[in-house]
Amino acid sequence: MPVSEERYLEIEQEFSAGQYKFEIESTVFSMATYTSFMDAIVRELAEFKDKQAQGVAREGARENDLLREWLAQKELEAAQSDGPLRGDEASGGVCIPSSMSASVWKVKCQVGKTIDSADEVMVILEAMKTEINVPAGEENVGRVVKGLGKGIREGASVQAGDALVWLS
Repeated sequence: MPVSEERYLEIEQEFSAGQYKFEIESTVFSMATYTSFMDAIVRELAEFKDKQAQGVAREGARENDLLREWLAQKELEAAQSDGPLRGDEASGGVCIPSSMSASVWKVKCQVGKTIDSADEVMVILEAMKTEINVPAGEENVGRVVKGLGKGIREGASVQAGDALVWLS
């Protein structure tokens, strides 16, 4: 039995609220009736599947275009954020790496500052609404903050192992 759009929306609300009463009808499934029905709509079904495949291809192409645009924007932002105070491996420094994939929530260290304590927080990461302190570590006490890793800034995404802070 056909259902109007208005009634469908009512049913949807009732179902979401746990108040919809299902009507269960006792019947016998007939394979012959089902096969006859499928034979009658074979052309419509083929047209639907073709349109569906075309839609999937269009949306896939659109998503790929959007992904390329997004990646290009991220590369541009990363290139622009790399200033003269950023450290790198070529300069022979020691890095404090990220322990996990996360977002940089706060950068707590300053270039030129000497690390006084192993517990001194260099960066605060955020993952799944949880703050993760990245301490300097015992091995880095007495070292000087030389710069931040490539692309490191508040709001940036990092992967496990990415250099967060460079020390000399």
